[in-house]
Amino acid sequence: MNQLKTLLMELSIGICKNNVCLLEDLCGLHVRSLSLRLCKLTEQDASELSHTLSSLKQLEVLCLQLIDYSPFLWEALHSLHIKSLSLSSSLKFSEEHVRLVSQSLLSLTQLETLSIIDFRVEPSIIDLRVGPFEPNICLWESLCGLHIKSLSLNLNLKLYRLTGQNVSELSHSLSSLKQLEVLSLKISDNSNNPGLWKVLHDLLIKNLSLNCLFCELTKEHVLSLADALPTLTKLDTLTMKCLDSSNPGLLEILRSLNSIGVCVRLNS
Repeated sequence: MNQLKTLLMELSIGICKNNVCLLEDLCGLHVRSLSLRLCKLTEQDASELSHTLSSLKQLEVLCLQLIDYSPFLWEALHSLHIKSLSLSSSLKFSEEHVRLVSQSLLSLTQLETLSIIDFRVEPSIIDLRVGPFEPNICLWESLCGLHIKSLSLNLNLKLYRLTGQNVSELSHSLSSLKQLEVLSLKISDNSNNPGLWKVLHDLLIKNLSLNCLFCELTKEHVLSLADALPTLTKLDTLTMKCLDSSNPGLLEILRSLNSIGVCVRLNS
């Protein structure tokens, strides 16, 4: 293990209640990037995780895949000196979880890049009888006031239609990110809700990436995009991946942006 401490720069490992002892072996490593798959952590486990993470003095990139609920986890992230954090989860977060996440994120004073991924599978018909499938909308509240420069969101909106309040809440969170320069949105939306584009209004970002995973852009979509994109007065680069890349209305919007100096990249 001592040899590893001098050689490793990146490490990926799964931690659950049966192998928490592995955390002790990570202490003091000189890794710059660490990926953890976390499952069934107790309060004691989270305490050991906190000790381990705080001992990684050169750690810059942390990727966490969350398999089940562990409210103690977020305390382990407090005041780390990481520059990049990726959170991926198949869970639905409660308001209490969001409060804990928000507190942890605000304590990461050197954080520049944040990625949030929702990889839940689409529910079956039986699951839908239990209750509506909702994305982790409440998690968007934890973004408020962060000093990050880059944000990537995976918006899993399949089988759920955003309300006006949802759009307003996400818009509020994004507009509070005063240092944000790069925004990447991956959108899965079978409902084709054009209201989503309102969240882009008046952001001061320089680079925008849109990955639209729905079959077609409706007239309402095009009109909403036409309203939102010109308000991005600091925009230098727009990268867009869209299945409906030949849509005449979309092409007209992109030509207009290009004519005022925005570098536009379109992929189907």
